[in-house]
Formats: sequence, structure tokens, C-alpha cells
Amino acid sequence: MLRNKFKLKEFYRSFLILFTLLLLNSCTINRVFEIKKDDFLSRMSQKDYSFLSEVDYLKNSIKEINRLGDGASYYMSFVYKNNNMLLFSNKLLYQEIQNKHPYYGPKAAYELLDQLIDERDYIKAEAHALDFLDNYKGVYPDITKQLIESMYWQKKDELVIPYIENLDRSLFSDYANYELDMLKTVSSARLSTPGWEKDYISLFLNQPLSPLLDRAYSFIDVYPEYAQGFTKNQKNFFLAMALGSRGDYSNAQRILKPLLLSESWILGSSQSIKNCSNIIKSSRYINQNLDAFHTALNRVDSAFYNEALVAYASLYFNIESFTSTVNILEDELDKIPFGKVKDDAIWLYLLSLSHVGLDRIVTKLDFYLDNLSGESYSSDIIDHVITGLVQNQEWEIIKSIEPIVNKYGKIEDKSRISWIISRLYYHEFLFTKNRDSQIVSILDSIVTSDNSSYYSYLANALLNRESNIILTEPKKVEELTADDKWIDGFVKYGLVDEAVLYSKQIKDLNYSVSVNVGIQLNKEDKHLDSLRFLSRNNVELNSETYKLYYPLPYKEEILTVSGKYNFPAPLFAGLMRTESGFDMHVVSSAGAVGITQLMPETAIEQANDIGIKNPNLNDPDTNILLGGTYINWLIERFDTLPISFMAYNAGPGNVWRWQRGWGDIPDELFIEASPYQETRDYVPKILRAAIYYGHEEFNTSPYEVVKSLFNDI
Repeated sequence: MLRNKFKLKEFYRSFLILFTLLLLNSCTINRVFEIKKDDFLSRMSQKDYSFLSEVDYLKNSIKEINRLGDGASYYMSFVYKNNNMLLFSNKLLYQEIQNKHPYYGPKAAYELLDQLIDERDYIKAEAHALDFLDNYKGVYPDITKQLIESMYWQKKDELVIPYIENLDRSLFSDYANYELDMLKTVSSARLSTPGWEKDYISLFLNQPLSPLLDRAYSFIDVYPEYAQGFTKNQKNFFLAMALGSRGDYSNAQRILKPLLLSESWILGSSQSIKNCSNIIKSSRYINQNLDAFHTALNRVDSAFYNEALVAYASLYFNIESFTSTVNILEDELDKIPFGKVKDDAIWLYLLSLSHVGLDRIVTKLDFYLDNLSGESYSSDIIDHVITGLVQNQEWEIIKSIEPIVNKYGKIEDKSRISWIISRLYYHEFLFTKNRDSQIVSILDSIVTSDNSSYYSYLANALLNRESNIILTEPKKVEELTADDKWIDGFVKYGLVDEAVLYSKQIKDLNYSVSVNVGIQLNKEDKHLDSLRFLSRNNVELNSETYKLYYPLPYKEEILTVSGKYNFPAPLFAGLMRTESGFDMHVVSSAGAVGITQLMPETAIEQANDIGIKNPNLNDPDTNILLGGTYINWLIERFDTLPISFMAYNAGPGNVWRWQRGWGDIPDELFIEASPYQETRDYVPKILRAAIYYGHEEFNTSPYEVVKSLFNDI
């Protein structure tokens, strides 16, 4: 009896110890660095990384990060890298490789090798690459390429060449294949393989301008003993391509010009023709190189003559010598075979003809559009032709080409010419029976066939319809692929910039993942990045994504400033979305700053007018106020909002010049006449955004928004 009691007591004691151990283990498993997993991930998503540098890594193993789930070590490696803790970043990547996860293992290997190669630790990179390929069975082209590169930098050329020769090159991008060709060529040179010089020349004749050509040139520049087998002109050609790849077009064309005059092989490939013409165009020394290019053209191999001829004509087009472009191509067009080169030639010819002979283009437009192989060329040509006809007020010709536009144009081209014709009827520049019913019929046809263009929004508004602004319900949640989960993981760990970067590798990113990325970008006030990301991934506009596509973080400031200057708040909001996507930190390449994208000198002038000294354009309130002040200044000079908005985009000087050239034409047609595509699209972008803002935020109907922009419409 006593023995049984003793056994029972021992059993309870053992059970209690086991239960305590399990409880402690459970508590430990659910913690990382003594922080609950949920709290840890919450800190990551909020970019609260400060505690990582305070962790006692002797007491807390880095392996604890694996407790967060699949891929945790991979994602956390980016966190540590972004916080300049590179040693831990590399350890985590190696840890992820050791986890042997079939998806995250290869991803981690690629990042680890990339870091090691960047750090020039080629021996370790080679060892890790070989170890990975030995342990992970399968085809990993990116890892294999990194292995090749690590061996290349160690000058293990006898290994590099067979590795490259045994690759399935179809698994690599064009750029990766260019790089592999360069590595093989340089390795062949270092091994003194017969014929390497021919391959080296081929690199410069057949690769586009890129850092790779500069890198290839540096080989003979740093090791001149390998340059001895080339002529002086060949070496100068290599240098010209390297300079062009660096963006030093001025010096590149200076070296290229005498080569075009003396060497027949310079234009000896399609790519070389493109490279040479691009260098000349980008250098802005086009006039000085026309004779040299023509001399080279007369000696070019017949296989490349048509491409060289089109490139030569494009030089004249770039300096707006449209008559010369027409003369060069007119008698040659019918001789060029159907395809890309002919498309380029027709594009140059018809666009040039639209500047010098609008009467001639109408007789040729149908014939040549029918000879194009690509729809994008047709649309671009139609766009230029319509613009030229509006500038010259050739109203009858516009009506006559409507069937051609409907035959070859995109939906927006058809809507555009229909809209213009409806306005010509309205203003009685063209006459038709039953004018009003005819206009309604045209607007109705636009609405019926087009649901997204500027002209569709105008037509809907004028017909008092709202069919194209009703926000649909979001898509049903779809199952995530491994690639979708990869991108979503970056968001989970607060790595939204990495999510945006790596999403470019995925063709069709899941809708819900795209929305998550957009939401995170907006939380970080990266509104413009969010707009670009959503657009690039074709995320539909619906009730869920509306706030992402049409953010409005400064609504009260917009109401205050638009009220001060008495112009419509929806249009002011639309302008800011168009200018910056409401991203306060945007600075354009020209130097325009902030939400309203004001140039500093313009801002100072406007600030002086309203008594503000030393305006801070990085302050949202100041930026919005001065943007509104500048719009008001433009309205005082141009009278109407559409023309003022065009001046905001293109500059007052250009708009005054256009007014002198085109005379007094209605605002909606003046927009269609703008020679700048960006300005021609600018007011439509503002209006579309304003219609949504009016409908969703300012209790203003689409018709009221359109009327507030075009007073006499």
C-alpha cells in the first residue's frame, strides 16, 4: 500500500515537472529575443527596428528568428542589412539556406552570393555557390551565373568557359546573356584562345549601350597588352561605345565622327546602327555628324542599308528638319520589306509629313497605315496628325479622316476624333442637320464604346450619366502562389520598398497582395510610389482601391486655398494628384518641389506677392498655398482654368506662343492642339481625378466638375 502511494506521488511529481517543462518550452517557442512572436512581427510591420541592436546575441541565438515561420531568416536578413548589421544579415541568409526550404533557400542563396560578390569575397562566394548547388537539386540559373562570376574574378578561366558553354541560355534575360558573353570573351583572352579578338569586336557591334560595354572596354584599358591585336580605329570605336554607355555622348560623338568617315564596318550590325545614331542624337551635335553618317550610309552592307537609312532620316527628324526627313524616305518606303524597319520608316515619314504637308498626308494616310505591322505605330501617327490638323484648324480634313481613324486607331483615338467633331458642330465650325441631336448621338457613341478615356468622362458628364465612375466591389480573394507569398512577406516585415522592387520579377501579382503593398506605401506617405505600383500591376479601381488611387491627405488645406482664390476644390485636388500623387517629398528632375511641384524661383515670386519671406516648400501648408497663388496668377493672365492649367505644365511662355500661332480657338480644342504630349494629357488627367474627387469627396457631380473647368461647354 505504501509502495503504491509512493509510486503515485512519484508519478504526480514527474507529471508536474513535465508539464512545467512543456509550459516553459511553449512560452519560449512563442518568443523571439524574449518578445512574443505577434509583438515582434507587429514591430517589424511598423518598422520599429531599434531594439535589434540592443539584443544580447550571446544569450539569444539568431536561430530564434526561425520561430517566426517560413522565410523569416530570409526577410530578417534585409531588416538587419537596412540597419547596417551586415554580419547578422549574412548569417541569417546562410541560416535560411541551411533550413533547406525549397522556395526561400534559393532566394537566400542568391542574396548571400550577391552580397559576397559586392564585398569582393569571391572565394567565399564560390564555396557557398558550390555548396548550394550540391545540396539543392535542380536548375538554378541565377545561382550558376553568380558562381561563374565569382570564378571569373578569381581568374579561373579554364572553369568559366565550360560552365558558360554548357548553360541553357534561354533561361537568362538578354542582359544576363550579354554579360555571360563578355565574361566568356575576357576569359578566352586571358587564356589566349585563338579568335577571342573577333568575339571582343562582336561585343561592341552587337550589344546595346550599357555599363557592360564600359566594363568590357576597361579590360583592354587596364591591361593594354590585350589591346595590341586591334587597330587604332577599332580601339577608338570601343572607346566611343564605352563613353556612350557612360552617358558622355559629347566625347563619344567626337571620336565616332572620323570613324564614320573612314571605316565601312562601323554600321555593320543593327545594334551598332542604333548605338551610333543614339550617341549622335543624345550629344546634340547632330548637324555636325550628318555628312559623316551619310558617308557611312553609302558604304554600308546591303543587309543593313534600310536600317541605316531610317537611322539617318531620324537624325534630321530630331533637329526638326521635317522636309529633309520626307525627302530621304519618300522614294525608299516601298522598297523596304514589311516589318519593324518599315514601321519605323513610315512613322518618321508620316509624322514629318504632318508638319510640312497636311494636305498630302490625307491622301497617303490610309495606304501607309495599312502597311504597318504594329497598332502602336498607327495610334501614334494618328495622334500627331489630329494634333497638327487642330493646330491648323483644318476642320473639313478632320471630318474626312474620321473613317481612317476608326479603321486603324485605338478606342481612345476614335473617341478623340468623335469628341473633336462634336465640338466643331457645337461651335459651328462644321455644319450638320439637327445639330443638337447629332452631338448627343456622337457623345452617346463615345460612352457606349469607351469607358476609360478622358473623352468618355466628358461625354458621360455632358449626358448627365455616371456609369463610368460607379465603384465596383473588390475582387474575390484568390489563392496566393509562392511568388505572391514572397512579396506579401516583405510587407509583413515592413520591407515595402523591397516588395516594390522584387514585384517587378512577377508577371501577374495577386490582387490582394498588390493592395497590401499599396496600403503600406500610403501609410509611409509614399503616395506617388503607390500610384505607380498599382498602375504597373494593373490593379483595378474599385471601392477598396479608390483611396489608394485617389488619396486626399490635405483636404482641409485644399478647401481653404481654393476658397481663398475662388476656384473649384475638386480641380485643385486633381492638379495635385497629377503633379505629385500627394507625395510631399517628390522633387522632379527639373527641380520642382513638393505636392504642387513648384519651381523654387516661381515659389519665391508668389511668396513675395503675398508677403511670405523665405518660403519652405517642404512644408505642405506653404506648398499648397503657393501652388494656389500661382494658379490664381495664371488665371489673371489667361482668363480660363484649362489654359491656366496648360501654362502650369508647359510654362506661360509656350502657351502665349501657341495662342499667337493658333488664334482664338475654344479651350477644349486648344488642349487638343498642344504639341507636347505631356501637356495634351495634363488637363485630361486633372479632370478625371477631379470627377472622382468631386463625386466621392466634395459632393459635386461630374457635370458640375466639367462645367467648372469649361465654363462655356
